[in-house]
Amino acid sequence: MFVIGTYVIIEMRGEQLRVELGRFYDVHRFTPSKPNLLGPNAKVLIYRMLMIRHESMINIGHPWLRGAIGKGRILHFRLGDKTIIYKMRPKKNVFLFCFSFKLF
Repeated sequence: MFVIGTYVIIEMRGEQLRVELGRFYDVHRFTPSKPNLLGPNAKVLIYRMLMIRHESMINIGHPWLRGAIGKGRILHFRLGDKTIIYKMRPKKNVFLFCFSFKLF
């Protein structure tokens, strides 16, 4: 049963995320320890949990909570391979001439 006010603060890729049950989150550049096994609908375990709040009870770790494990699932990848776009610029007439005028 999901109770309002229950959330967890986790650390992923140097960022801290506030995570609640039943919500969807975007994580940038998620790199697993076994990249061959990672695909859509893959299950992941999260060990770096900084804080757990369940109703009025709060557990804070230093730096992480021991024995706390979060479970998640990858739905799909939003980012594909990087595309490099290069614009060729002409080598002639590279310098622009600036004129300065003095008003007397």
